[in-house]
Amino acid sequence: MLESEISVRLRVLQDLNEQAGVFISFLEEEKEISRSIGEIEKEISLILTLKDQGIQGSRIMKEISAVVPSDVKLTQLSVSEEKGLVISGITESNSSIAQFMVNLENSRYFEEIRLSYIKREDNKGETDTLLFELAGELEGRD
Repeated sequence: MLESEISVRLRVLQDLNEQAGVFISFLEEEKEISRSIGEIEKEISLILTLKDQGIQGSRIMKEISAVVPSDVKLTQLSVSEEKGLVISGITESNSSIAQFMVNLENSRYFEEIRLSYIKREDNKGETDTLLFELAGELEGRD
């Protein structure tokens, strides 16, 4: 009698453990879905903010081309949630990078411009090239 009661209780515990496992799996899936929804909401918010502020990609590109020093070659431009506006480029002069940062900061579309990195590339006897990345926020004042 005692053994059969123990067996029944063990089966009940096993069933509860299985149900708990399923429940934990559902919770993990719900967390992942919530994270994805949060990321999508941030992207939608950024798009709506840009739309509301009237910032258009062509105007941003025009502004960047107006403020980039002549000896700076841009290699990449992107907008991300983590870094905001990201601009990568190549030049031979630290002062050109600094001037580009000041020009961007003084422009009507950008703020909080910061240097992410500068990497010197040895050109074996010729002038070294500086690879750089700037990050900042889109401001959008007209």
